[in-house]
Amino acid sequence: NDVGRQEYTTNAFTPSIYYDFGNKFGIGARYQNSLVNYNQGGGEDYSENRGTLDLFYNLNRSSAVYLDYQIWQGAYSGQSSNYLSNEISLNASKQFNYFTFTAGAGYYLRQFSDSGYDDISGLTWKLMIDGKSRSEISDDGDTKKPRSFVGLALVHDLNNYGSGNSYYAATRLQLKGGYRFGPKLSAQGMALYQYSDYQLNPSNRADNLYVLSAEVSYEVIRNLTVGLEGGYRNQNSDVAGQSYDDVFIMAKVGYSYNFGHK
Repeated sequence: NDVGRQEYTTNAFTPSIYYDFGNKFGIGARYQNSLVNYNQGGGEDYSENRGTLDLFYNLNRSSAVYLDYQIWQGAYSGQSSNYLSNEISLNASKQFNYFTFTAGAGYYLRQFSDSGYDDISGLTWKLMIDGKSRSEISDDGDTKKPRSFVGLALVHDLNNYGSGNSYYAATRLQLKGGYRFGPKLSAQGMALYQYSDYQLNPSNRADNLYVLSAEVSYEVIRNLTVGLEGGYRNQNSDVAGQSYDDVFIMAKVGYSYNFGHK
């Protein structure tokens, strides 16, 4: 929402669980706690607590439908209104050889604690194509992963974080791809275009965002990965002072453990 340079840290904690009932049914649940903390009072701190429930039904070996329900609460340390969001969607996927096609649609409702703001509601939808190569590489734990992947997604939804109650409905087109050079070293890239239509404050603002990024990662030890990502962002806004160019670089550390691995 803002073009000012402010230092902040983000943290996210996301435990999840999934269980199969035979070959047809499955259920998944996850919880996510997210924090955005600004240094030296540069902005409003934000916290989010989100619960998600997924119900899966496999029509056959290559087709599935699933129902996704999310509820979360967003809270601010400043003047922005706290809110409660609910979102439900029905999705279907179909696999053709090494490509998976996914389509889904749903409805969201966001209710604000501040009585001065009307609720926001609308439709959410997505169209996605994901592909992976025939060849695979085994990591140290003998888990097979595709040597390369590609994904194309067209998604419409409502953003979560809105400092100053500046929320927008976003329609974005994203292309991503990656390649594994071996069991430990991999690289991936991403190109994104997003159109943002602001809903509350101001309600007559629209932005066009373009992003290009590339990342290299290396698995230091089993389940522990370090990486380096760099990229470029350009935003064109019809509101004065909200357009910008940004070059960024980030160091990343990730840890993933599969409790079901044998």
